[in-house]
Amino acid sequence: MRSTRLSSRYAKSLLNLSVEQNKLEDTLNDMKYILDLCSTNKDLVLMLKSPIIKTDKKISILSEVFSKNISETTMAFINIITNKKREAHLEAIANSFINLYKS
Repeated sequence: MRSTRLSSRYAKSLLNLSVEQNKLEDTLNDMKYILDLCSTNKDLVLMLKSPIIKTDKKISILSEVFSKNISETTMAFINIITNKKREAHLEAIANSFINLYKS
């Protein structure tokens, strides 16, 4: 339950930010890309959930993986959730964002 509420709150925040910046479609495409990558790349998901890998290393890895394929807004959002130690919920946040967009 906690994970669902957490992902929903972050997804709502990202949705509101995307609307404010008129980048809703870009963010939707980014979230679909992230969700697709997480579902096909289990090593990425394991890295996100790993307590052993330090935050700065995770940010570096995520930047390398995503920066060329997603918008600056989404990348900044990923950096924020990683700094707050919420990166393990990235897949759930992407899923929640897509569901919020559809409703």
